[in-house]
Amino acid sequence: MLTGADFEQVCHVETDTTIYSFRKLIQLLSNCNPNTIEILGLEPEQYFYISPIGQELLDHKSLFLSQKAIQSFGGYANSQLRRLDNKSARLTGQAQREQHILNSIQNASYDFKERYFSYTEDNIHLYLDSSPRDDMEAEIYMDLSLKHYPLRDYRSMWNEMNSIVRDYDKLGKRNKHAIEHAKLSKHMMHLVRLYLMAFDILEKEKSTRTANRIFHF
Repeated sequence: MLTGADFEQVCHVETDTTIYSFRKLIQLLSNCNPNTIEILGLEPEQYFYISPIGQELLDHKSLFLSQKAIQSFGGYANSQLRRLDNKSARLTGQAQREQHILNSIQNASYDFKERYFSYTEDNIHLYLDSSPRDDMEAEIYMDLSLKHYPLRDYRSMWNEMNSIVRDYDKLGKRNKHAIEHAKLSKHMMHLVRLYLMAFDILEKEKSTRTANRIFHF
């Protein structure tokens, strides 16, 4: 960045600092990105420095507040909820964990019909039933009835579902550590914060104030 080379964003983990290029920042703001849209709704004392261009953006911040918040905040919050669901599932029995997985897949597939080639409920049906495996009480089954369906769309849907199953099947050491050290509350509060910010944008046309952070803008 100091050499004048092009960059989109630079992160410094130790100080929790992120520097966005102007082009990248505008792109993120235009998409109502949760990590950047909050910058537009702070109190004056929370800005360490405001450049003339930054002030112009603040003066026209309403241009960046749109219904895209439904997808950006909702999608981010849903992924956070799925991680919490994953962690809590480690404390339950196998059949209950399998139900957690099925619930996550059904939530994730809510908009499949909008993003992929259309199909009916009878074409793809997921459900829980008894398992013949010795190490499983129950497992997820799939009934398929597809004709002349685009292979690439099916592959994309399958990859999304497979990713959820794979996430749940990973070793749960990190999840167990988070539960034992009461760190789930942090994730839960972050989830609530995302939903509240989305409501503020959609109902009040403003982003939520974030405390204890300083911004160069």
